[in-house]
Amino acid sequence: MEVDRTIVAQQDAVYTNLAITGVKIIGIGGAGCSVLNKLATLDLPGVELIPCHTDFSKLEGYNRALPLGDRGSGSGLNDLQVRQWASSQKPAIRSLLDGSAKAVIIVTGLGGGTGSGAAPVIAEIARQHDLLTVACVTMPFSSEGYETIRAAETGLKDLMVYCDSVVAFSLDHLEKTFADDLSITEFYAAADDLLLKVARMIPDIISTSEEINTDLNDVRAVLRKSGPAFFTQLETSSATRMDECLSLITKTFEGHRAQPIRRILLIIKSSSRRPVTMLETRSIVQALTQLIGKKAELFKIALVTDEALEDRLQLNILTGGFIELEEVKWSQID
Repeated sequence: MEVDRTIVAQQDAVYTNLAITGVKIIGIGGAGCSVLNKLATLDLPGVELIPCHTDFSKLEGYNRALPLGDRGSGSGLNDLQVRQWASSQKPAIRSLLDGSAKAVIIVTGLGGGTGSGAAPVIAEIARQHDLLTVACVTMPFSSEGYETIRAAETGLKDLMVYCDSVVAFSLDHLEKTFADDLSITEFYAAADDLLLKVARMIPDIISTSEEINTDLNDVRAVLRKSGPAFFTQLETSSATRMDECLSLITKTFEGHRAQPIRRILLIIKSSSRRPVTMLETRSIVQALTQLIGKKAELFKIALVTDEALEDRLQLNILTGGFIELEEVKWSQID
């Protein structure tokens, strides 16, 4: 209980001194807080990182945090209990989503208790505040047991109701894409990195923009009510980077022709050593339009500088608004 009071006191003490931030990234539970720790090492102007956990030791080092429960000893894999704890903290959640907030990004792993229980409550409050709300989550292995799967599926369904966009990665699917000799620790670190890549898309746009509010409004227009989303990151590794980039786009999206979409968010990253050209940008956009975007209503393109890329190009692509899903999904809350 003493730890709980300390954390709350810390929140109150720094609340009025916070710089104005447009994006709140809330990491929930073990996976979410792990991603948050990695994000904390990056320079993300206009972003506030907020951990949420039932283990209070994971909340240290942040200006503000959301402790759940009164013992700080974990969730006991009980998502219903965590949901009650989160519901009792609604006033605190509302204060975290203060007047400066324009977008909320929820990062968590579903199924273990904390994420499945708390994420929908936070998403609901964010939506009540009319904030752009995006969730990036992992789904558990099918071998993790009925209760874990049930909690994850329930949490995901609730997030679909309250979030504008939800990107969900299946650990079963990820296991098939990673090398067999990967250790368990390396596997979960790689899964966390996928969540991080999605979570930093919006911060990447605003951190390199001279018109932050304009770009946030553009992103909001693209992702608003876009529903289930597909994310991929493509990166070249050769001197003929445009040809390789177009080949990767075709390989990735060729099978998605039958799934017309309405929303595309594309971030093209390059270094100042070899910045992206007009020809490359036009070719990439044309390839995406031909494969998946012929019926796209909104297509936001952002150019970001990343010196670590040197001569390479990197594409971060988030697609949503699947036409055959949108009316069914959003009819329950409009």
